[in-house]
Amino acid sequence: MVGEAVRIVVTDNMGEVQQAIEARLEGVSDFSAFWEQLRGPWEKSRREMYASNGRSTDTPWTKYTRAERRRYVPFKARVLNRSVKGMNDTLLRWGPGTGRLQPSLENTRHPYAIWRGTSEALTLGTSAPGAASHEYGGARAKEWMGGYKIPKRRILAFGGSFVRDVSVELGKFAATAGARRAGFSTTELMSLLRRGR
Repeated sequence: MVGEAVRIVVTDNMGEVQQAIEARLEGVSDFSAFWEQLRGPWEKSRREMYASNGRSTDTPWTKYTRAERRRYVPFKARVLNRSVKGMNDTLLRWGPGTGRLQPSLENTRHPYAIWRGTSEALTLGTSAPGAASHEYGGARAKEWMGGYKIPKRRILAFGGSFVRDVSVELGKFAATAGARRAGFSTTELMSLLRRGR
């Protein structure tokens, strides 16, 4: 393939590539605008991830074991001021205004969100405390939180929905870049597309 590469990569804290999406576009050397186009699809994919407990990213999250639930449910119910009986599917969520991990993934402008685009690359993720414990698993929750072993829950996995959205956005970006090279403004391009020319 000819052209400049666009690459979105998820690496671990040792720099090892975990997932990557790569494509090439002729005559494009600055992908900064493309990264901005991906904010909405990324945020949507993270909302879907939490709503589906990881299934939307093709990496379903491990459910709590009976022993983990026995230790963690009372703690979380107390923190959220809820009854233990009401703590079913909300164990992985803290609720509006109470958590850091989920909001930092669902809002790319959150203080803990990582969203750094250059002309060539996009680095995304979260710096929320405990994020690595969920992504890689194996760490232990603090004793006052139940002391259970945190299972691996991939919070940065792309999933098919996000990959499809990236493809759609890349097509829009390529069309806009091609129109600029041909001397059309974005407005003129959209007008031509609407008229079917």
